[in-house]
Amino acid sequence: MDEFSGGLRPTDRSLPIANISKIMKKPIPKEAKVAKDAKEIMQKSAGEFIAIITCRAKEICESEARKTVTGEDLIRAMDELDMPYYAELARKYYIQYRELAKNERVRKYSRGFDYRKP
Repeated sequence: MDEFSGGLRPTDRSLPIANISKIMKKPIPKEAKVAKDAKEIMQKSAGEFIAIITCRAKEICESEARKTVTGEDLIRAMDELDMPYYAELARKYYIQYRELAKNERVRKYSRGFDYRKP
């Protein structure tokens, strides 16, 4: 087992091959095919990518005496692992996610109450 495995079997960290296939087929022409070995390589690579970033984020948490890995920790881990492109994409997504989550909480707790009326 490598340092990122955390005692998991390789299949425990694998993303579903159908999802990998769908993502890989999206940017290529409809008539193009993706070989099974290519899907499996991408599946393994994606799992390792997630494990490496999560491992660094966990170290960041532990250094700050926290137990919960946050989105900010993952983005910081990407920055520290010299992955600025991915960090920037994640940062943009995280900002959108937080805004949507905030709006959803407002909708959830304001049902039946018109907050626009004085």
